Amino acid sequence: MIEVLRAPAYATVQDAGRERFRSSGVPRGGAMDMLSLISGNALVGNNPRAAAIEWALTGGRLRFEQDTTFALTGAAVGARIGDAPAPHGRALRAASGDVLSIDAITGGRFLYVCFRGGISVPEVLGGRGTYLPGSFGGLGGRRLLTGDSFALGGEPDTPAVEGALPIELSSLAASGPIGIMQGPQAEMLSLKEWSALAELELNVSPQSDRTGYRLTGLERTRATAAIGRSEPSCTGAVQLTPGGELIVLMADGPTVGGYPKIGVVAAAHLPRLAQTPVGGKVKFRLIEADEAVTLLATQRSALEILGGEARASPNPSKKP
Repeated sequence: MIEVLRAPAYATVQDAGRERFRSSGVPRGGAMDMLSLISGNALVGNNPRAAAIEWALTGGRLRFEQDTTFALTGAAVGARIGDAPAPHGRALRAASGDVLSIDAITGGRFLYVCFRGGISVPEVLGGRGTYLPGSFGGLGGRRLLTGDSFALGGEPDTPAVEGALPIELSSLAASGPIGIMQGPQAEMLSLKEWSALAELELNVSPQSDRTGYRLTGLERTRATAAIGRSEPSCTGAVQLTPGGELIVLMADGPTVGGYPKIGVVAAAHLPRLAQTPVGGKVKFRLIEADEAVTLLATQRSALEILGGEARASPNPSKKP
């Protein structure tokens, strides 16, 4: 068991999401930064889809009620297990009674705390992740609260990784503009505006969450017309609001919508966008579909490496 001694302002149980329910209005959900979730699960020897804590905004504390292995991935943090530093991106051992303290998030937006065996909560519609708008999944369909406790799953067959992962997949380590393809209503931006978009640094608005990231800074030369009907949408769709702001649909984004969809963020770059904090800068680069496919194929090849290599020892050191 793991006990939440002090919950952060935002933490939920998340996994790799739900794959086959968009026709029923249920989005994929799951981790905002899928690379960090999969990397953390690889470190502790889990199935890539295993459930973990997605942690944001403030610090907090967890107490281990059993010996286990855990890893911290995603956002950069100051963290301690007992009195010793808890390094990021390593498989670490905790003994029963140890306390993990997350002091503060120092870079990025979402931290993932992955435990060997994964978090054991009931599957709902094929996933264990929390879908807050629907109040289901995770721990009672809600955020984690101080005083909560949860069980871990059974011991996986794969040993934990000793040392760092064999390949760097951190969303925080990547740089450069985020790839965007033109969408079904791309003509809503003039050629001049598309050219200007590649030069702009857009700002992540405080009105941004797991449903969508609102980006400000695009100067419109004409009013935005609605498309007049709702139509299917997808994670990464870039919507143009009547006020000229952009909204990128994220993990919990709606499955249909009526705002014009001028573009779609490349799936391989969504984790990096997800880790951009409020007030952070986003720069886009227009790409073609074949480049987006290549980016995703390269990323998936790296994930396959994580799934099959570099598990040298089942016994990472107890304390860093």
